[in-house]
Amino acid sequence: VALAITLTIAAVAAGQPSVRVSTTNGTIDAAAILAAFAFAAAPDGSGYPGSSHHLSDDGTFGLRAWSCADIATQGSLIASKLLSLGGPSGAAQVRGWLLNTPMNASSGQVWATEGSMYHMGGQGGFEATAEYILTARMYVAHTGDRAALSTNPERLVCITPKTGQPRLAGVPQHLPSDICSQPPWQVAALPGITGEYSVLAYALAQDGYSPGKRMLTRLHIDEPFVEFSLPLLSRDHHSVPFRVLLALESTPDKILFSHVVNESIPASWLSFTLGTTLPAGDYVITHELLSSSTKPSEAFWYGPAWLTNAWPNSSGGALFQTYNRDTTESPMALALAPRLEAALRNLLAGTQRADGQIGVYVIDDFEFRGTGDTAVNSASAYYDLLRMGYKALYIGLRVLAAMMDYRDMAKFLPIPSTNLSAATCSMAADTVRQFVNAKTGQLTSWIGCERASAQAPACNASATAAEDARQRAVALDMVPVQALAVSVLTRLQQDQGCVAPSVLAAIQTKLDALLSSSRRAPGLFATNTIPIEQISPRLWLAADRWEYVDAAGFARAWPNQTGDWQMFRDGSGNGNFGRQEENGGILLSTSVFVFEAGPYPAMLDDWLGLMAAMNAIAAQLHAHDTHGPLTPRYNTSLRQPITTPLVHNLCAAARKGESPPDWWGQVECDYYKSVTYALPENGAFVYAFAAGLLQLRISPLGDTVAVHGTRLPVPCGRTPVSPAPDAAARFPPGLQAIAIAGLALGGKNSTLTCKVDGPPVVLQCTISIESTF
Repeated sequence: VALAITLTIAAVAAGQPSVRVSTTNGTIDAAAILAAFAFAAAPDGSGYPGSSHHLSDDGTFGLRAWSCADIATQGSLIASKLLSLGGPSGAAQVRGWLLNTPMNASSGQVWATEGSMYHMGGQGGFEATAEYILTARMYVAHTGDRAALSTNPERLVCITPKTGQPRLAGVPQHLPSDICSQPPWQVAALPGITGEYSVLAYALAQDGYSPGKRMLTRLHIDEPFVEFSLPLLSRDHHSVPFRVLLALESTPDKILFSHVVNESIPASWLSFTLGTTLPAGDYVITHELLSSSTKPSEAFWYGPAWLTNAWPNSSGGALFQTYNRDTTESPMALALAPRLEAALRNLLAGTQRADGQIGVYVIDDFEFRGTGDTAVNSASAYYDLLRMGYKALYIGLRVLAAMMDYRDMAKFLPIPSTNLSAATCSMAADTVRQFVNAKTGQLTSWIGCERASAQAPACNASATAAEDARQRAVALDMVPVQALAVSVLTRLQQDQGCVAPSVLAAIQTKLDALLSSSRRAPGLFATNTIPIEQISPRLWLAADRWEYVDAAGFARAWPNQTGDWQMFRDGSGNGNFGRQEENGGILLSTSVFVFEAGPYPAMLDDWLGLMAAMNAIAAQLHAHDTHGPLTPRYNTSLRQPITTPLVHNLCAAARKGESPPDWWGQVECDYYKSVTYALPENGAFVYAFAAGLLQLRISPLGDTVAVHGTRLPVPCGRTPVSPAPDAAARFPPGLQAIAIAGLALGGKNSTLTCKVDGPPVVLQCTISIESTF
């Protein structure tokens, strides 16, 4: 495979981030793949628009990044590609996510997506709080930016004094003196400037209520003023009216000024003339969205972004406030430290039992009970069509990893210290007890709780599914969960010794078997090897929308069938396809989890296979070459065509007609949603291969790096590293050396190089510093 790769998709300047792999067949440099696939974008920011429905629903390839609105869409995985090799711009983007993603002040729950609007309330995103902690730990380690923990951002506000020219108000800023006259789009390009937005609250069409978010800022104005102005940038979503309020901080309910904006946002700062002179003092400005009768039933509803300085000279006054139909949370600052502490409290609350013991993470909400028995039974996690719930292993493993990351950060960084070692070991022990077959290594994917309403008694969280008749165990042999269990439980065993080596060995052996049975193409894996319909089609979220079903819950294959993602008993339905639903298909996040779990013999072939396929696809699209089919040599890496007319017709009916054709003249419903390359995990597999192969663990401050347990200072000269015998035996053959160029370590642009000697495998590693951020 290595010799077949010719990187022709882009001219890459020297010094660009890369992963370079030397094999017995030659050297592969991933710089061009990263430039064209992970970090680059078309002029409209969407990848290669109109390229092919072989690749994604919207016919694009290689989205550059993702909004913080989807922190639950494996936010830490997306952040890993931006922080590891994305340089200062990638770091700034992740910093914006961490600062702007809201949480409920009382519970500490990070919003799964803005307002929990993802799929209009059909996805819980309960792992979002864990993803937030994981992302924060990663951010500080790669950037060395400790100030984010304690320094609060400052929203930009200009005031016009009673006498004088407009100027910035609030805390001192490292910003141009003429900033009030610069257009917001120009201000947005300044270092440290990010944008945050309000979110509209409204009742959901299905059930429940989507919360909203207001933006606020407290600021001291040191002289009388007659006008203030805000730098606002419109977003790509539908415009909604909004209101701007001004009050004294001491009397926030006494509104001094209120103005509703219905028109388009101007290209300049949006100015508000007070009609009177207000004295110097401490004020609060609020930005909130208002309901609109023109709002359709399904849309993401954000307001314009209010530009915010993430790096003020001293702590600023930026706040946000979440609210619901019945409650309004207290305003919350954006500094990371208090938010991380609140997030940890939220996670611990899900693991604590009435008797004070710590166990597996539990979603104690009947709407996310994981049984599929009635209509009010939503998906709990990123896997948005799987009704996993109550006790979901994927979520629990993310919580365990977040608890370990918080513990590591608390040793070195200014966040409240909590003794989490005992809690993580207790949770790990209960995880093994409730989810792991210690002999075969098979994992239970989730355990549901038969609970028809909020008034019904809860299941016994301390009991296993075998011990409680109301609990239902679901095992799908999910590849990403199996790989994640290897990574998380191995780390726990190495750090604290609280997982039995025999259990880890069984889980690893099962993972090896799943990789063989789930591999669809080199480096691409089905999400699960047991089809969900083998257990029950009712566990498929879309099942509630099928009007005509048989006694077992399968959709009848009738032309007038309703809903979407039908599962037919004969297996031909769109929902039956592939045993690989992962928010839309065999996304590369599964590849990332597999690589991160550590070396295995086929690891190099899998990575090279992905590289070859990505290169071929990107090269053809870059050249706009539609004379022949899309990359026939790598067609196993593409989406599979729909051959049953009924499936095509029902797909089109659910989407209110056919999608626009791609460059090949094909439409979305010509293909099963089996592979989706336009989602944000794209490109993360490049770094994950290197990080997993070397078992990298970057310290919370980024000043040391562990390679297979041997800690190396940054920088360091040639140092031998001996992997554990079982890891050394699993190293892929043919690998001679690996280098990660442009790796961010504590704010330093570094190169980590390891030469592979042996057998037995011994790594000769060096770390050099090329520059600083």
